[in-house]
Amino acid sequence: PLPPPPSPPPSPPSQRRTLQQVNPITARLRDILRNYSSAQLLNEMLQNADDAGSSEFKVLLSARTFGTASLLSPALADMQGAALYQFDDAQFRPDDYESIQRVGDGTKLGDPTKT
Repeated sequence: PLPPPPSPPPSPPSQRRTLQQVNPITARLRDILRNYSSAQLLNEMLQNADDAGSSEFKVLLSARTFGTASLLSPALADMQGAALYQFDDAQFRPDDYESIQRVGDGTKLGDPTKT
């Protein structure tokens, strides 16, 4: 058999493309939330609050609806209905900003303080 052809030389740094997340984080969150039951969603929010060291956890279901006449886009009309709000008293730390960008990566793996 013939040996494989040689690899092309690497591109100069100025010509290299930076790989980035293709799917928007909102689409990833939507897909994750669709796979949760109501009980699983509440459990996940409670676990996240516990992981963050929160001593207070509150959930509010609002049935308020809002008009659609002054929206920036007609596509936002479906977002004007009921809402679920969650509050905990933990402070967002700098590493939380990085972690929230890696939704579903399992960033809690290997950390015994996280549930």
